[in-house]
Amino acid sequence: MGAAQSGKTQLSRDLTQDASHANPLSSNLFVDAPPLMAALVAHLKAPNFGLLQTAMAQHQSFDFTLVCGLDLGPSALIGAALPPQEAQDAALRALLTSAKLPFAVVYGQGRERLSAARRALSTLGKTGMMAGQGQDKNELAQWHLSCENCSEPACERALFTGLLKPQPY
Repeated sequence: MGAAQSGKTQLSRDLTQDASHANPLSSNLFVDAPPLMAALVAHLKAPNFGLLQTAMAQHQSFDFTLVCGLDLGPSALIGAALPPQEAQDAALRALLTSAKLPFAVVYGQGRERLSAARRALSTLGKTGMMAGQGQDKNELAQWHLSCENCSEPACERALFTGLLKPQPY
């Protein structure tokens, strides 16, 4: 998923092609425009919480959500009625976070973005963060695979909150 013209269609195609080359019998399905994104864009134009809730319920059937970062450079959005990319991106991240749906933001150009998406899917599959798997309710446990460039707010908050708690030695 992602804001308009964030590269989600190309990433979806690349992931589908990559999965079919790796395993021709793969049952992976990559969707670049799930109903949730359409409902969110419509909601940003004219608030409709019913449509948004219905789309959110449908979205829960996906194992995981990749969000395309806004790093492809400025682009003129086609269609004047679309909310700006930044507004769509912020609303999408807030919606997924509030619904406690697992997602990762991927950045990069071309093969670099595909590699980032592969790493995110692999890592989250191994940690049990895919939807429908038993998820650890401890926020810090969800982020035990650290990276030096992580700037995920929930990760940082959990880390620093954990550091403030008294530790038995």
